[in-house]
Amino acid sequence: MLVSRRDPQPPSTLDLDLERPRERERSAAPRASVLLDGPRRQSPELVAFHASLHAKVTDATFDVAVASRSSAGREAIDAKRDAYAGPYKVEGDLVSAPPMFKMIRAQPSQERVGDLHAIVGRDLAQAVQSGQAPPRAIVKATQKLIDAGKLPPPPGDVATRIKQMQWQYGVGIDCACFTRQCLSAVTGKSDAQLGLDRDQGLRGLDGNAHFTKLDVTEVRAGDVITLDPKPPETVGHNVIVRDHVIADTARKKEIGVAGPVARSFMASVGPHHVIEVDSAWGAGADGATHGGYRRDTWILDESTRVWGHFQPGSGVFLTSKDGPAELDRFHGAYRAKGT
Repeated sequence: MLVSRRDPQPPSTLDLDLERPRERERSAAPRASVLLDGPRRQSPELVAFHASLHAKVTDATFDVAVASRSSAGREAIDAKRDAYAGPYKVEGDLVSAPPMFKMIRAQPSQERVGDLHAIVGRDLAQAVQSGQAPPRAIVKATQKLIDAGKLPPPPGDVATRIKQMQWQYGVGIDCACFTRQCLSAVTGKSDAQLGLDRDQGLRGLDGNAHFTKLDVTEVRAGDVITLDPKPPETVGHNVIVRDHVIADTARKKEIGVAGPVARSFMASVGPHHVIEVDSAWGAGADGATHGGYRRDTWILDESTRVWGHFQPGSGVFLTSKDGPAELDRFHGAYRAKGT
């Protein structure tokens, strides 16, 4: 019903004769003391329930934060991998090709190393033949070689032929370069800010105040693993961790398909840590196709500390107490502080 101006107006709460709020008596005990006394008045069972509830909330919040950092780390690593892969313009098509391996010392089979400076320029040639070049330099030099008609003819798909060409002319990166590039992408820091400007081979992480050493079972995306050489190797190796999960039943079955050695390894007590790593690997004396950038899967049986991995090229499943690579021994796992 409409209310006319002559009708009495509904009473406002401001006009009601409300009882004034009484001032609460002050407790003689300070507030902190009251709060501290509270749990002692509760049953032990209720206190335990509240504690477990708080722990679950805290753990869930922590897990979300860790998952977020790991996801961002994987994205940064994948972006760096893609940046090194081109794409390249080849006969009107765009083709991606992961970079080949290169150390400053060339192999005899890299017979055209001396010709590169005449094709791409001396400064660019020196940069990409050092094994330490950033993605833009690798892509620029490779595209110049393609444009100059240096891409080898078939057989082989275009990406494989691009890597073959890179090997011949000495265009590529080594493991330390790729690992440092990914570290920079994950952390947003330069070599100098990470204390790596004088340790580009990552051999001094044990004494680097910018890094924390971890048990390998604790690694996540963006962490570094270093390997020591086993004779006759003399250099060692570095990788960036891209992912780390505990193998569930489905993953154990998937890995076990590799053969009896893999099935026996995955049937042990475990848990089995499946660690996915990215790096640039040696290509031997003749430029093997599995050299250069590669993503590998390593498995650690925590109960025995035995490693399992797939042999590059053959795919054979191997196990070792030394480490997760045939020619190297596990040294350590590290995380840049603040990440």
